[in-house]
Amino acid sequence: MLDYSKSFIEEQFPVAKLSKESYRERKAGRSQTLTGLGKWWGRKPLILVRATLFGALLPVSDDKKKDKDVFLRILTMDEDGLRKRAEFQNSKKKEYVAPWGVTYETILNESCRPEEIDGPSEESWTIINEHLKTDAHNLQELAQALGKNRFGHIPQVGDCFAGGGSNVFEPARMGCDVYGSDLNPLAGLLTWADLNILGSSEAELAELKSFQEEVFDAVCAEIDALGIERNEEGHVAKYYLYCNETTCPECGYKVPLLPSLIVSKKEKLVVQFEEKADKTMAMHLVKAVDMKAVDKNATVQKNKLICPHCHQATSIVALRGGEDGKNLRKWEKTDFVPRENDLFQERLYAIKYVDVNKKGKTTDGLRKKPGPVTDATFGTSYYREPNAQDLAREQKVQSYLAEHFDEWQEKGYIPSAEIYEGAETSRLMRERGWKYWHQLFNPRQLV
Repeated sequence: MLDYSKSFIEEQFPVAKLSKESYRERKAGRSQTLTGLGKWWGRKPLILVRATLFGALLPVSDDKKKDKDVFLRILTMDEDGLRKRAEFQNSKKKEYVAPWGVTYETILNESCRPEEIDGPSEESWTIINEHLKTDAHNLQELAQALGKNRFGHIPQVGDCFAGGGSNVFEPARMGCDVYGSDLNPLAGLLTWADLNILGSSEAELAELKSFQEEVFDAVCAEIDALGIERNEEGHVAKYYLYCNETTCPECGYKVPLLPSLIVSKKEKLVVQFEEKADKTMAMHLVKAVDMKAVDKNATVQKNKLICPHCHQATSIVALRGGEDGKNLRKWEKTDFVPRENDLFQERLYAIKYVDVNKKGKTTDGLRKKPGPVTDATFGTSYYREPNAQDLAREQKVQSYLAEHFDEWQEKGYIPSAEIYEGAETSRLMRERGWKYWHQLFNPRQLV
């Protein structure tokens, strides 16, 4: 007797196996389904989303062991499913003997991921349908049948903080109706791309790739013509590191606000301050002797400003004028950088450049092109402190943005809407004085 008033996930969930499957998916690196469209922090593994979806849709019965067996068969995480995955993974080998009778991890290393095959075997579908009283022959039919049995309609899945799109993409792939949104426009773009690009045919993808190449070439040519990404040696910027800066109320020195002075753990590169006569702090990049001790000199600790000159601690909340931020100027719609007398300024303190003049190819085999550098680019990379030319390029970015700002907002290329007050969004006004969405991005990001 099936009980649809409860879900499988409420009674049991094979966490150990799912952890191993999720780790395997993460270790796949660039071959993961969604990462090719763009990086996103905290993106959930697709196998975890799939498991959660079916865990919520599956009813329970009096036979808990059978419930679990059916659940694992659906995810191809049972012995039969792993055999099918292993055979697919090793299909190019002339001789292959499945390593049964060993640990799950060993079998997993010989198997493809669940999403790389078309689902359970015919034998498993017979067992699944018999237990669930369904007539499904693929995962999409099963998800829809379970949804109709439980809700009376195809399952509807929504995520109001869609992020990288896993919670929207995988249910859509499983045949559900999906809805997703996010405050971050990049998240919206990635989720839209997950649904509309990855679901395209080979012919459509070929047309899209050609179009992308055309756009990429045009954008790179424009950026190179502006002269805002390459330094005087022709090396291309990969990262820009910015920080806020404010004036210490005790001694009047301008202090960069950094909760960590580490620039690169791998290179043991850190920020070191030097006091200048005009009460500013020069920021130098130096090699650290003891990385563990570096952040003891951070200028932001426990929500307090720690001045490297007078060593006095000042509450950042007090600097802002209390919880309401009375000392902060409320930014106007035309503002995209701080004004000269604002409490918090912004400062560029390090840039990572890549020498693209060295021989090398991107990982997809394409010849390197001018313009933005991706993580796939090979070449000598290095951090450096911004020099006069770098700062001049920053000014060029601001001037170019100012020239096109009204036009780009009118056409919807960059945000223009006012930030509505809410439990979290009001913090932007209280802590930074920001009133419009475009103010969450610096000029280079807006360009």
